[in-house]
Amino acid sequence: MLTTMKLLGDPQGLVEYHIHQENYYFKQAEGLADVLRDKGLKIISEEILDHVQVNGKLCNIMELKDDQAINEQVFFNLLNGKDAHHKKQ
Repeated sequence: MLTTMKLLGDPQGLVEYHIHQENYYFKQAEGLADVLRDKGLKIISEEILDHVQVNGKLCNIMELKDDQAINEQVFFNLLNGKDAHHKKQ
């Protein structure tokens, strides 16, 4: 279980790595979105991902619940300092 990490670099690249590459074993079958990603298109899923959760004191500020599973868009927003309503914090 990954509990902490230092996130540096491009937010889109970090999201791509931690959702589609590092945790690839959570997806058993290749779907349309994976095929499109392989062709270089940027696809952001709204599907809640059980293996990507948020924890800590900043959850309140970002309008999230502690230990909440989040989707790819919310992860991208967090890396860009935006809350659940896409507002910069």
